[in-house]
Amino acid sequence: MNDGFIKVAAATAQTAVANVSGNVRAIKEVIAEADRRQINLLVLPEMCLTGYACGDLLYADALIFAAYNALDELCRFTAGRYPAVIVGLPIRHRCKLYNAAAVIVNGRLLGLVPKMYLPNYGEFYEERQFAPAAELENGATVDICGDRVPFGSDLLFCHNRLDNYTFGVEICEDAWAPKPPSTDLCLSGATLIANLSASTELIGKQRYRRTLLGAMSSRLLCGYVYACSGVSESSGDAVYAAHRIILENGIMLAENKPFGGSLMTVSDIDVDRLAAERRRVTSFRYRPSGVRLIPFEQEVRRTELTRAVGKDPFLPPQDDLAAERADLVLKIQSHGLGRRIEQMGADNVVVDVNCGLDGALSLVAAARAADLARLDRSKITAAIWSRDGRPTDCHQMLCDCLGVRAETGRSAADIANETGGHIVASDDLTDWACGCADAVGLPAYGVNCTVPKTLVRYILRHVADSTAGKMQGALINLLDRFESDADNCRLNDFFLYYTLRFGFAPHKIFRLAQTAFKDECSARLIFEQLEQFLRQFFSQQYKRIGMPDGPKVGPVSLSPRSDRRMPCSVSPDEWLDDLNSVSPLK
Repeated sequence: MNDGFIKVAAATAQTAVANVSGNVRAIKEVIAEADRRQINLLVLPEMCLTGYACGDLLYADALIFAAYNALDELCRFTAGRYPAVIVGLPIRHRCKLYNAAAVIVNGRLLGLVPKMYLPNYGEFYEERQFAPAAELENGATVDICGDRVPFGSDLLFCHNRLDNYTFGVEICEDAWAPKPPSTDLCLSGATLIANLSASTELIGKQRYRRTLLGAMSSRLLCGYVYACSGVSESSGDAVYAAHRIILENGIMLAENKPFGGSLMTVSDIDVDRLAAERRRVTSFRYRPSGVRLIPFEQEVRRTELTRAVGKDPFLPPQDDLAAERADLVLKIQSHGLGRRIEQMGADNVVVDVNCGLDGALSLVAAARAADLARLDRSKITAAIWSRDGRPTDCHQMLCDCLGVRAETGRSAADIANETGGHIVASDDLTDWACGCADAVGLPAYGVNCTVPKTLVRYILRHVADSTAGKMQGALINLLDRFESDADNCRLNDFFLYYTLRFGFAPHKIFRLAQTAFKDECSARLIFEQLEQFLRQFFSQQYKRIGMPDGPKVGPVSLSPRSDRRMPCSVSPDEWLDDLNSVSPLK
């Protein structure tokens, strides 16, 4: 739970219709397992205490009283156990019956949340038995389990020490409605939404749930935990597949296959990351809508991360669209530069090519930009130089393949002054972050200035894979030559992403890096490189004040005109002190 990681679980117990005593035993087993795994928030399916498809049996006193007794038994069972548990059951109030979710923490029933939207189409006929949440009076309560408990769709459950650990509840059809309850709950402060569901399985419905809930999680900048009923509740007309989904801001953290054998789907939702995103996105405005805040206590423990932490956060996912995304970045670069060439009316372009992969990418982008601007490639001059004495033969070969003129031993500024050419700078985002980039002395266009080194390598690999002949050979030679630099680039880009994108404290970035690079880098190496990164990042801000224009290709940029407004004279001491609190060298 520390560092904002809330371990959540969507679970499906082996419950059956109208078998309350058997259901409560099955649910206890799931709760016990969640306690062993130190789950913070456990979400079970809709109406799981009685089973969803009870039909008119819900009119029977015996079933309702059995459900109440089972709820009381679960409350006593959770005493001394760690998870906050959400289970579904029918609740009577003022002569009406409600499809509700009970929230239980450490032996205490904190509140009951009724379903707002009742499906009454196809195989669903909930309006026959249930009343919607809208019929409840404001501030409703229910006497149950020996206590008076808040009852309503306006309940928010908030941890009494962690501001960002606040969750709300909606039930199945609520998520399908034009205005789901989660909208108001999130705008009132919920970072997590639990959905208890009894959604029947149909052809294409799994994909639809993913799309619907993913979009909702993204739009509301929230974590979403969805738990659906399993096969054991299936009836003659409906089959349930125990589909479970855990999302964070639209990203799928965990999902089980429908009809899968496991009972629990687990992941860690980073509520601090969600809060950082909400601070950044100004269109997300808190609009508290008369919610009732229900505080709860849960011991703050260290969360052992089960979520995947990628080593290359700037890179697109390795899926069927990976090549398309790499090509899109190159299109953004070349179209941006092509438009600049047209605006300047330039008939000469000088590319400041440092002897690295970023220099190669700037050449490829400049050649494509010239084509877009209808400028002959022979009008491009590559001023090739080496920062560390490495040979420039691969870059000269690349120039030959692209039809670009190459010069060595002369600066881009000198060539531009002589020819009246417009300068294209090659320095990438990582260079600007770490202070390796320098102004070229004349107005320039930074075609790589928002492209980090890991993405530079990724795009060049894509270009190499999609071409042939000498061009492919030149690129492969370049990629092989700079292979030894890859690890340092990956760590610096990892630090840069989490520093800028979410403003994470160094100790949290260190922890994430340890998780991502545990098989490749020692804790000491990660610590030392993060410390060096922080010193360089803060000390080199004065250079970034003069960054050239350049096309923004991703969510992170250091441009002082748009994305990063930062004073030049700032001490990194607070950041270094935070990092030293977890020093592996002590």
